[in-house]
Amino acid sequence: IDDALSSGGWCDVSVQLPSVLTAEDAMTLIQSVLKSKSSAILLGDCVILSHSLLSKLVSVQEQEMEAMAVKDVESGAVAQAMVEQGAGDTAQEQVRDKKEERRKKAAGGSLGGGGQGGQTKTKSTKKKGGKKRDDDDWSDEDDNTKKVAGKSSKGKPKELEFKSVTQLEESIKLSDLMIDFPEEMFEEVSEMLVEQLNRKYRELAREKYNASLASSLQNKKRTHGDLTDKVNTTHTTIRLGEKAV
Repeated sequence: IDDALSSGGWCDVSVQLPSVLTAEDAMTLIQSVLKSKSSAILLGDCVILSHSLLSKLVSVQEQEMEAMAVKDVESGAVAQAMVEQGAGDTAQEQVRDKKEERRKKAAGGSLGGGGQGGQTKTKSTKKKGGKKRDDDDWSDEDDNTKKVAGKSSKGKPKELEFKSVTQLEESIKLSDLMIDFPEEMFEEVSEMLVEQLNRKYRELAREKYNASLASSLQNKKRTHGDLTDKVNTTHTTIRLGEKAV
């Protein structure tokens, strides 16, 4: 384990353990050893991974982000994702507002004052089919709220994604850093890194998008300034020509 951590690699300690140890004994032994190894990560039952190796894997993946972010900005995928994210936030806010409105109505009805509140309650109970009608009214509101919530969940905005777990797994398998690495552990490593990489990619893509917007705005300002100068020059020439005539 020390050799693997010092070299920034990995090791499978199962082949080093005495065969007489049970799986539980082996796990106890490994965990007791790892208590003093802050830079070690345990995968499965017996594969030890160094933090520095994970950092190297992340660095390799980050090298692909720049070109991909530029491509997504040019294709409009970043702008579309940001628009959808905003729409999703609005839908969720509408659901919360609807629930809050119903809560206020319920509180207002239960706190009705004096005889008026009592009369309202008596009237609603004496009315033929009143209780069922009230229940139906509540259920209609519940259904409407559920429909809105259902639409917002079904139409949940898709966030920008650098790679899926499967894509990341395939990429890591091809890395020279993971030669002879246990096949069954690749998925676990991918699941460990995918969210971190996707989050970093979204930040990079937004930075590229904002830089693109700023550049576009600067170009528009420059074009507008050039047009203004040209119009002013033409207007001056016309005025001079008019005086000459």
